[in-house]
Amino acid sequence: MWLVDMRAGQQGPPHFYDAEQIWHLLEGDVDIAVDGDHVALSPGDTLILPAGTVRQVSAHTDVRLVACGRGNAVVAVPGEAASRGVPAWIE
Repeated sequence: MWLVDMRAGQQGPPHFYDAEQIWHLLEGDVDIAVDGDHVALSPGDTLILPAGTVRQVSAHTDVRLVACGRGNAVVAVPGEAASRGVPAWIE
C-alpha cells in the first residue's frame, strides 16, 4: 500500500502493471483513462484495475490516492521494449 500525491494539472504516462491494483481517492478530483475509457473519481471512490490494464492518471485538482497491490508488481509502458521493473515506491 502506498500514497500517490499529484498536483493539479499533473498527468502520469500511460502504463500497466502485471498485478491487480486497487486505488482509493482520498482528496481531489482525478480522471483515469482505463484501456481508453475515462473514469472520473471523486473523494471516497475506489477503482479496481486488473493486471494488464493500461491506465493514465490526470489530476484536475491536487490529488491524494491510496494504492494497494502486490509489493513486487512490475510496471511497463506500452511501446517500450522492456518493462521498467518494480517502482521504488512499492518495494
